[in-house]
Amino acid sequence: MTDFIDLQQLDDDARWALLGRHVAGEGTPAEESAVRSWLAADPRREQELAAVRAYQDDVGGLARAGLDLAWALLNSAEFQCRH
Repeated sequence: MTDFIDLQQLDDDARWALLGRHVAGEGTPAEESAVRSWLAADPRREQELAAVRAYQDDVGGLARAGLDLAWALLNSAEFQCRH
């Protein structure tokens, strides 16, 4: 994988997979950088990651947790005002 991922070149499925790998803590450095730029925030805040992982356990899987997390982010006031 290269050192840079152009999110504009990825289809929706690839972007969701990228977010899923990030939430699971399985992203490469290039993927982590892409997710940080996508979300415009530092994803390594331990408290937030712990909450996401706990939610992932509660709902029974990465796919459901990723979709719920993405939906929450897209509907947040911060995202709607910044993007």
